Amino acid sequence: MQERNPITRVRHALIHAAEAQRGRLFLWAPVFVCSGITSYYALRHEPGPQIALICTAIAALCLLAGFRWPPLRRVFIPLACALIGFTAAGFDTASKPPLIDLPRRTVLIEGDVRNVDLLPDGGRRLTLGAVQIAGSAPLPRLIRINMQSDDPVTPDIGDHIRTRALLENPNPPSWPGARDPQFDAYFANEAGNGRALELVEDLGGGRETWIAHLRQTIATKVTDELPGSPGAIAATLMAGATAAIPESDRAAFANSGLAHILAVAGLHMATVMGLVFAVVRLGLVLVPRWGLILPCKQIAAVAGLLAGYGYLLLTGDHVPTERSFAMAALVVLAVLSGRRVISLRALALAAMAVLLIAPHAMVGVSFQMSFSAVLALIAGYRAMEPWMARMQNWPGPWGWAARHFAALCLTSFLAGTATLPFAAAGFGQIQIYYVLANLIAVPITVLVVMPMAVAALILMPFGASFPPLWVMGNGIAVILWVARLVSGLPAAVVPWPPTPAWGLIAVGFGIVGLGLLHGRVRLLGLLPLALGLAAPFIIASPDFLVARDGRLVAWRNGKTVQSWQAKGGAKIELADWVKVWPGATWQPMADCSDGVCRLQSGQVALVSRAEKLDCTPKLILAVVPLRDACPDVAKIDRLDLWRNGAYEGWWRQGKPLMISDRDVRGARPWVPLAGQTAIAAAPMAESE
Repeated sequence: MQERNPITRVRHALIHAAEAQRGRLFLWAPVFVCSGITSYYALRHEPGPQIALICTAIAALCLLAGFRWPPLRRVFIPLACALIGFTAAGFDTASKPPLIDLPRRTVLIEGDVRNVDLLPDGGRRLTLGAVQIAGSAPLPRLIRINMQSDDPVTPDIGDHIRTRALLENPNPPSWPGARDPQFDAYFANEAGNGRALELVEDLGGGRETWIAHLRQTIATKVTDELPGSPGAIAATLMAGATAAIPESDRAAFANSGLAHILAVAGLHMATVMGLVFAVVRLGLVLVPRWGLILPCKQIAAVAGLLAGYGYLLLTGDHVPTERSFAMAALVVLAVLSGRRVISLRALALAAMAVLLIAPHAMVGVSFQMSFSAVLALIAGYRAMEPWMARMQNWPGPWGWAARHFAALCLTSFLAGTATLPFAAAGFGQIQIYYVLANLIAVPITVLVVMPMAVAALILMPFGASFPPLWVMGNGIAVILWVARLVSGLPAAVVPWPPTPAWGLIAVGFGIVGLGLLHGRVRLLGLLPLALGLAAPFIIASPDFLVARDGRLVAWRNGKTVQSWQAKGGAKIELADWVKVWPGATWQPMADCSDGVCRLQSGQVALVSRAEKLDCTPKLILAVVPLRDACPDVAKIDRLDLWRNGAYEGWWRQGKPLMISDRDVRGARPWVPLAGQTAIAAAPMAESE
């Protein structure tokens, strides 16, 4: 007799779903490692070395217990992976040299040129290592210097240069919880950047890095033969030189959903390796004796892997290229061993490699978009296998064309949809027509642009690279036209409010659940995914923001944002703050007199002169030190900004609730101590 008890049915369903996940624990290992890394970065204070030792010991015990007692494996292995992620992130942070407080004045600097980037205006940006400031000892971090646009000197990789420059530290977040440039600079081993105030003196005699010199040579050759944006994009795809692409073209690619074409990743790596694999294998089988004796497929796979490694060196070891090469290496191993080529297990191994080598990469949008796209493609195609099998029966050339068109549409939809939440969180917007743009741009990239790039690299030593570069440039021109056309369509870009960290975590768990769970239980991933997508609309947007130097203040009033900006100040913050209130109308703050601005019916005062201080408002914002003045009034003065950075706040029942940047980031190695960032005096009377 069939059991009709609902509770029993649910229990049986849960047992069946759990059994269906048996043997998939390894696939979740990177997720548990990410959980440990996230826990480490969420701390407000740096854990001591004793914590790392304790975590390492517990992780070892958990691994031992998990393998010794299989019934407890599902408890101990996840815990061990989380502790490994936590410890790896701590060691990664400790391996970086401490931050450097750069001087806030014009200084004489010299150093070795590690890289040269061509800029859209024709100038150059130098990356300097072993930098000496006014004769100091060499610094352990890199500094980027923009040369003057009319500087006739053309430094080469390895040259030792000297110039007088104005330096600046990396900027802190524009508001509490925003993207952290200081975090990025810390793990990129950068001290800051600056601009040369005089012509660069090339002293020569520095140490040369051959791969960096090769990149610069290729980039220069390509931009000389392909002027304008096509040449800049070609240099990006062939040598990783991204600085020369005009901002308008970058925006067109981003707004059309084609930004991934400018970021060397899986699409480019797969095309290069696939082309080399096909050419080598075809060349071997064309010789009958070789085709019968040699393992042509395995030899071609190894040749493709070597080509992929060379392409990785040429374009730089960024997260997308590292992930792509790791996946490619696993594919080659699968070919050599006769195993399945593309699988979730290979993706998990690649993710583990990246996470353990560079845990900080997990925070970046590049890592998030890259792995979510590949996971969606593998899981999506596996779920669509019955439909794809039916398409194989479509006869004739029209059936062939329809199959490839359907596969292209499915690929664009899966990859674009999986990366959309992370792109929205990272760039503050979503692209509506990304599938349409990719339907045209991706085939041109795969069939024209990248094959011609490989041909140009092969022919460049013989001085015969112009024909393939010309074809490549025309293909890029078509992609540029598509990007500009699609980005100009009505509502091509929809603003997206800032996503909180917990919202991104929920999105990640949702996508992972949809991709890794087996059977109908995978639909449970829709719950955290929906929660993460709704997160920007669940949390309340701040009512006001105050820049770290007091040069910009913005106050939201419904769909209108009133702003005060010091003359010529806080331009970076203003561009970022627009994303906080998408769709709002900005207007200058009214009701301002000499040294004082009032809003909220006089409940808030912006003060730039101490003698103008009035303690009647409920909130006082000032760029002068107020010390102990108005003890019963909530206030943010110059000293608060100096100590705590930018502020955001909410108006609750007639009282302000305020959070500073230091409240969010705490005291971590990438957060400078109070006073290490220059705070310029900003008299509010000089507003415009």
